[in-house]
Amino acid sequence: MGLIKAAIQAVGGNLRDQYLEFFTCDSLGQEVLLRRGAKVVRNGSNRGDAEIISNGSKIAVPEGTALILVDNGRVVDFTTEAGMYTWDTSSAPSCFGSSGFLDGVKKSCGDIWNRIKAGGEALTQQRVYFVNMLEMVDNKFGTAAPLPYDDPTYRGIYIRMNGTFSFKIVDPVTFFKNIATFPVITVVTN
Repeated sequence: MGLIKAAIQAVGGNLRDQYLEFFTCDSLGQEVLLRRGAKVVRNGSNRGDAEIISNGSKIAVPEGTALILVDNGRVVDFTTEAGMYTWDTSSAPSCFGSSGFLDGVKKSCGDIWNRIKAGGEALTQQRVYFVNMLEMVDNKFGTAAPLPYDDPTYRGIYIRMNGTFSFKIVDPVTFFKNIATFPVITVVTN
């Protein structure tokens, strides 16, 4: 009975994931460095797995934002150009994708078999991330209390520091791989 249930779940999950998705992101502003992309579903029936992005899905990249595509934990593509992006290298097959209907059906049958072996669950994870490429200005910094400094001439003195700085992400992939560990990174400004 468990094998039949897994097969039904695998076929149903695969059919729900056939639809092409559409992703976009609002302006990230001056506070957010990185945001995970969310699927846009208004009135349609695209209720597939949130961790599966079908081959041929569309992603709208706003100005001042970089797009990073992660497939099974690995960065597979990125762009810093604004406009509409089509993800044609996804590991999630779709009969509506750019590879054609028959090729999509053949690959979907292989996906169904892999899902049956996993108890009806998909063994892949794909995500869309948007990185803020705008310069973050007027970030305040300072020390709450004076810091001790051992000066060779004046001996022990105390220094208080404050000011403002700005920063800009130049290489979004390096930022994502080395620094970004959370779905949303927020810069706290006072």
